[in-house]
Amino acid sequence: MTYDVVIIGAGLFGIVTAQHLAEHGLSVALVERDAQIGGLCRSERHSTRVEFCPYGTHVMATDDLGIWRYLSRFADWIDYRHTVHALVDGHLIPMPIGLTAIRHCYGQELNPEEARRSVDRDAAPYRNRLPGTVEDVALASLGPRLYEMFVAAYVTKQWGVHPSQLDAAVFTSRFAIRFDDEDGYRQRRFEGLPADGYGAMFARMVSSPLIDLYMSHRGPWPRSRHACVYTGPLDAYFGHRYGRLARRRVALEWREVNQVPGVPVTTHPDAATPHYRTHRPDLLPWNQAPAVALVGTERAGDGEHAVEFVLRTPANTALIRRYRELSDATTGVVFAGRGAGADFYLDMGQTVAAALSWAHQLVSRAGKEIA
Repeated sequence: MTYDVVIIGAGLFGIVTAQHLAEHGLSVALVERDAQIGGLCRSERHSTRVEFCPYGTHVMATDDLGIWRYLSRFADWIDYRHTVHALVDGHLIPMPIGLTAIRHCYGQELNPEEARRSVDRDAAPYRNRLPGTVEDVALASLGPRLYEMFVAAYVTKQWGVHPSQLDAAVFTSRFAIRFDDEDGYRQRRFEGLPADGYGAMFARMVSSPLIDLYMSHRGPWPRSRHACVYTGPLDAYFGHRYGRLARRRVALEWREVNQVPGVPVTTHPDAATPHYRTHRPDLLPWNQAPAVALVGTERAGDGEHAVEFVLRTPANTALIRRYRELSDATTGVVFAGRGAGADFYLDMGQTVAAALSWAHQLVSRAGKEIA
């Protein structure tokens, strides 16, 4: 069968793109190698009755009213401000690095101005370096004490290489420092969780009769009249012509425990703890006082819920550039999403925005060709 558009990958990007295209009258084949849609941000009901995301904790957040209104067509939202804490010396310290973290690190009750002066004094010797790596940028932003306490071992455990071997973007896109009394990440205008989970929301989004789902599909792709949207690994599309992109493989291991205190997401920046992040979905507001705690530990290695992501090393960055030259020269195919874009990190709101933008362009392109 031939479709107007074929989309490879039924993650968030593919789902949003398919929904928008079908809404504008285009037939869509949504092809997924897994048995479920939603990719890394899907959620499901655990045997304990806890709603959880098998691949980590995912919260929808955006400052864009248009995107929030679009998503609200498919879900009722529970307001939720996401927080992450680092476990250091037995203390839960809110992230990103702020006054609480600085006071703990320096062992003093510093006011905001004192904290800024202390960090600036420690970081000043490192600010004459070219900011090429995570270590360069982290030392210039935080100084050695905060860097060693919160960044060095955490990044090494997550990425499998020392921060001196990773591109600076790994730090600038995920870490920050603040010198006010606010704890937690900057709150977006709209932030929350779908009341009945991402799985139910995604099912509504692909319910159009113009969308055909090809699940657990590894055979030839259906044919398209106007375009193919590819969200899989960029190097794989081109048969690894220039070699394979180096990737880091991490996995989440889930277990049930008796109810214990905790927070939804905890990072472990010490070198001694083998895992670098812990998830507690039973503490999220879409779960109401579950009988047991569900704990997920995230660490390097393989497992049932494993994820691969492209390493941000200089050699890999150069290789990505060569593959993007190939993708730019390929007609009839849109390379997008986390995999095909070889992006280090896009949050859910950014992914929805990018998908809607591409879908709008495809509707216009198809309309011109049909006319």
